[in-house]
Amino acid sequence: MNRKKIIGIPIKNLENPMSRLSEILTQEERIHTQKELIRNIVQSFKNNDHETYLISTDNEVEILAKNLNVKIFKSNSSGLNKEVIEFSKLFSNYDAILITDMKDASKKYTELTKIVDKDKVILPGILKNYRRGS
Repeated sequence: MNRKKIIGIPIKNLENPMSRLSEILTQEERIHTQKELIRNIVQSFKNNDHETYLISTDNEVEILAKNLNVKIFKSNSSGLNKEVIEFSKLFSNYDAILITDMKDASKKYTELTKIVDKDKVILPGILKNYRRGS
């Protein structure tokens, strides 16, 4: 069975992205950069058999999702990590990919693998410190 892949891109909001760069970039430049990074990620998966979601409760992110022609996952949970966990419940019908920079990703990885097979979850932020089977 060849199933689709689901891609979730969690985005807190577009109000104050990349705050660590605030000394060198204006807020407007950081918002523009954040949108372009999201657009780049979305475009990298466009020609494949994937369903792409932006994960957020922010209205501006919902508008961005519409502009990028991707789906929005609006969670009932509060907090981005909880939103991603809620989103992961969709994984059972897909071969799943999760793109994230969640805080405490290694702790959330363990939580996610209780819900879905660990081979379906990719957390790039922890790959440098984690090898499967170790």
